[in-house]
Amino acid sequence: MSSSDFDPKILKQVAGTMAEALTEKSQQQAREKKIVEDLTLGVDKAQTVKCDSCGHHIFEKGIVLKRFSAIISPTGDEVVVPVDVFSCIKCGNVNDEFLPSYAISDVKKVDENGLPSY
Repeated sequence: MSSSDFDPKILKQVAGTMAEALTEKSQQQAREKKIVEDLTLGVDKAQTVKCDSCGHHIFEKGIVLKRFSAIISPTGDEVVVPVDVFSCIKCGNVNDEFLPSYAISDVKKVDENGLPSY
């Protein structure tokens, strides 16, 4: 590349575009950091969720898998879609608020004793 091929206008334009992108990225990062800080400071004011069954307050993440046949799948292929749920680590109960009705609409909802089950 010779000095006659160098165009300072292009360099200035590229530098301006890069600076703009970096500024937008840093502004987005600052907004995200502020949200996290606000939530962290306010967490002591938030209500702790407890198990509807036993009252325990620690949950673990579980997954309900939903299978879509190729006939109804938007892609035309069979698809398995994960739906996140949270279950109590003490008794295994899944609070209704953590279990969308669409996730279990096809599952029997009573156990062998006739009690509600998920």
